Amino acid sequence: MAPSHVTVCLCTCRRTDRLPRLLTALAGQETAGAFTHSLAVVDNDPAGSAGSVIRKFAANSTVEVRYSWEPQPNIARARNRALSLARGEHVAFIDDDESPGADWLRQLHAAVHRDRASAVLGPVRPRYAIPPPGWLLRGKFWERDELPSGARVPWNRCRTGNALVRRAALPALDPVFDERLATGGEDVDLFRRLAAAGHLFTWCAEAVVHEDVPPHRCTRRYLLRRALLRGRNSLRVTPAPLRAVTSSAAALPAYLLLLPPALLCGQHHFMSLAVRIGDHAGRLLAAAGCEPIRKRTP
Repeated sequence: MAPSHVTVCLCTCRRTDRLPRLLTALAGQETAGAFTHSLAVVDNDPAGSAGSVIRKFAANSTVEVRYSWEPQPNIARARNRALSLARGEHVAFIDDDESPGADWLRQLHAAVHRDRASAVLGPVRPRYAIPPPGWLLRGKFWERDELPSGARVPWNRCRTGNALVRRAALPALDPVFDERLATGGEDVDLFRRLAAAGHLFTWCAEAVVHEDVPPHRCTRRYLLRRALLRGRNSLRVTPAPLRAVTSSAAALPAYLLLLPPALLCGQHHFMSLAVRIGDHAGRLLAAAGCEPIRKRTP
């Protein structure tokens, strides 16, 4: 019986400096003979800046690399294009600012069979380019919750930054990623629709990737812009938008009142509260038809 096949889907945008290292790590994944794998790489930069890097790597790679260019800046369109290049029983997703260990794909592949799940997700841990401000570390702004291996993951905690999905679960979704969600939230929306269809998602603590966090992401301005955009996108993927808006309308005044005492407790407490305010404000502004943040900042 032939081993199963996994396609690793990667969408990139203006990250040609770290792209060769990532492609090398993905092509060199340990499989222990349990499966074969290939790469589907989409350049989502309107200028096509990553094309030459990807083609050069593909020409010398021992692992098949399929490449495409999506000139419209739209992460959902780029992900759908990557899926159109995929083959095999499983697709894995990783972001272009992440780095996997050598056994990353093997751990995900083993877990999806062990748990009989439709998708398996793993930890994404920060790796700072330079030591960040103390308040950012204390506030754990770039740290994400982790679960024990085999634990079920609710759809609203699922992302495609580190995930493996059975392709058999995807054909019923057309399109797989909603292309109206051009600036984010398309992955949460995917898992929401899969969960509604009865699919199960589990956690694999051993399948770790590290996310590069450059200095510009360690600023208050970046975190607040990110929160406003996240709040806007959350309204688009929630199954109960009216309830979400009502909840934000009630929470926002209370959080604003807590800002001054939070500042007295430390910058990390103040910024944690400010980010929550940004999430709720982004949602309310979107409900009112106002979108101050329209583009993702890399």
